[in-house]
Amino acid sequence: MDEIGNPYHPHHLVIFSAPDPDQDHERGVGVLLACPPVLKDERIKGHETDFAKVNASVTAMPKVGLNPYALGLRLFEHIEEMENKGRFSLDYFRLHDAVARKTFDRKKNTGRDVIFSVRENMEDFSFINTFVDQEFMDRHRLFLAGKRFNPQRSTWQYYIKSRKVADYRQMIINTLYHPPDIRVIEERPGTGSCIWTTGSRTNP
Repeated sequence: MDEIGNPYHPHHLVIFSAPDPDQDHERGVGVLLACPPVLKDERIKGHETDFAKVNASVTAMPKVGLNPYALGLRLFEHIEEMENKGRFSLDYFRLHDAVARKTFDRKKNTGRDVIFSVRENMEDFSFINTFVDQEFMDRHRLFLAGKRFNPQRSTWQYYIKSRKVADYRQMIINTLYHPPDIRVIEERPGTGSCIWTTGSRTNP
């Protein structure tokens, strides 16, 4: 068997010698076949590829829908960068010039400490209300998607319903897990028991 071309090329050609009844069997007619290569990387010795696939799916931002893991990752990166450059300040928020805001950098480099403090002291509701702002939305091209039925095509269509941070923030808050609201409606003195009811909190 003879080989032609780069063995790592996706259309790597391999020549197989096929017998020709009209000629000597020692000779043959070349048959060209497209043979996909078998690539091996000696650096991959375990489950690196499985991890890469899972990591890519977890951290990917869908065009329609919400991936809370990907959103949280980018929000923490946003907080770290803002703090590193000293942008959580009145001087920065008072700026209206886009170029000045883009080049604003106090070089504080304390972002890592801030994100650990946020993780320790904030829960989801305050985290979203505090740090999901219009700048974060514009940077990652986020929007609130709507869904409507197209009777002419008999299909559902998705469209950009809003790019306002208030609408997007409320959409995220509506997806939060709200724990049950337990209330005592009748106590039974002397028995150590009571009657209670449960319900879901609509607003955290």
